[in-house]
Parts: sequence; C-alpha cells; structure tokens
Amino acid sequence: GVGKNIQVAVYDAGTLEYKYSIPWNQESGQVEVCGLAVDREHNRVWMADWVQGHELYCYDLTTKSYIGKVKLSPTPRLQQGIYCMDGQIVISCDDGDAEKNVADHLYIATVYNNDTLAENADVKLWREMTDFRRVGEIEGLTIDLTNNNLIVLANRGALIILGMPKGFYDGYDHEIHEIYIYKK
Repeated sequence: GVGKNIQVAVYDAGTLEYKYSIPWNQESGQVEVCGLAVDREHNRVWMADWVQGHELYCYDLTTKSYIGKVKLSPTPRLQQGIYCMDGQIVISCDDGDAEKNVADHLYIATVYNNDTLAENADVKLWREMTDFRRVGEIEGLTIDLTNNNLIVLANRGALIILGMPKGFYDGYDHEIHEIYIYKK
C-alpha cells in the first residue's frame, strides 16, 4: 500500500536509453502509483494512486517538476490505469465485484479548465464493462494511436483481496489475462 522511490523515469523511445527522472513530490499526498499516462497536448505526465484515489497527480515534462494535483469528484474507487485524451483522463477502476458478478467501470475526468489544472475534476461514468467474458479485475487501458481503438486489459480467475491474490475461483487453476479491443 505504500510505494518507494516513486518517480517519472523518461527514456528515449528509439534507443530505450535513460534520459532523466522527475522525483516524486512527497508533499503531494500520493503514496503509490497504479497508473501513469502522458498528456502529449500539454507535455505532462499524470499519475493515479490506488491507495488514496482521491486525486490525480501532475508532473511537467518541460520543467521536470511536480505542478499539482486535481481532486476527483466524485471519486471513482480502486483505480487501476489512466490514459490522457483530449484534455481529459480516462480511468479504469476495479470497482465491480466478481463475487456478485458486478462489472468494473471506465470513467472520464475533466482535469483542465482551459489549459490550467482544474481544482476539482468532474468525473463521469464512461462505460460499464459488462461485455467481458467473465467479471474479474480490470487493469490498464490505452488508445491505439494508429486507429483510435480503445484497448483494455482484464484479468479473471484469481481471487484478489485488497490487491493481493488469495487463490482461484471455482474452475480456475491460474489467472487468465485478456485484451479487449473497442472500435472508436
């Protein structure tokens, strides 16, 4: 539940050589990282925190510094992954319940007022993930920049309690990892 050595490490995309790191700001209140996304429009990096979950944290790639956080309202529970898109952030949340066959969700948070960080991000339900083969654990997400398709990673079969595997559901002897692709 508590991360150590949190940082944004930047590598050259062509050579994979390390370029620099932006250190985590302890005063931000962030205690771990469950998702990280690059905001190409604003040249920033955003991080989500599964443990606290009330805010998203923003770092500037130009100045290589922490610039602030945005409070999520309402706060989606159990965030897993994030993706920046058109001045908003898509958030995947493991907020369903596999025991009760309740699906996880995707949310959209508006994190900017014009081009400045919003104090509070308006969060709206974007999609209920009812079309997964079986309810499990939603994880990360991304957008394929070649065709704008949404790609979502989901796991099923493992019994997860407070983020830790505790065995398997009936009929499973291992966890299954699936990729779901949604056309724009």
